[in-house]
Amino acid sequence: MFGGGSSQTIIEDFVEKGEEMNSEVELISTETEEGMQLLRAFGGVAAILRYHVG
Repeated sequence: MFGGGSSQTIIEDFVEKGEEMNSEVELISTETEEGMQLLRAFGGVAAILRYHVG
């Protein structure tokens, strides 16, 4: 489903999937404190999912 192994390919796959679903994909660098927190807590991959209710 995702990637051919390289991180560049995996990122491109996530962006493409996001565009197909009319979603935003944002990258957060591990050179920031927040990026390092995401890396340590979630292995570097996280998502905020929002659904329209009502």
